[in-house]
Amino acid sequence: MIFRVVSPTKTLTVITITTTIIIIIIIIIIIIIIIIIIIIIIIIIIIIIIIIIIIIIIIIIIIIIIIIIIIIIIIGISFMQGIYTYIPETNHIPREHCVAAILM
Repeated sequence: MIFRVVSPTKTLTVITITTTIIIIIIIIIIIIIIIIIIIIIIIIIIIIIIIIIIIIIIIIIIIIIIIIIIIIIIIGISFMQGIYTYIPETNHIPREHCVAAILM
């Protein structure tokens, strides 16, 4: 049998270097995961902001359409009242003659 003698300090150094490399790799992976999570959160916030802006624009468009419809209804009602209240007189008789005719 051949026995190989390994110094304890060399073994400890190799273990320490390996452990350090593993810790560094784990830290890098954690940092990458944190960066990815931050990017996902930013993207979600941007999407929510875009959705809110679209909803606000839709509400403004609906309000404008309602205002236009109300204006059209008011103009239509005013026009109809104007038609019914204005009766053109083709044979205009002054009011004095009407009163005189009624009194006779």
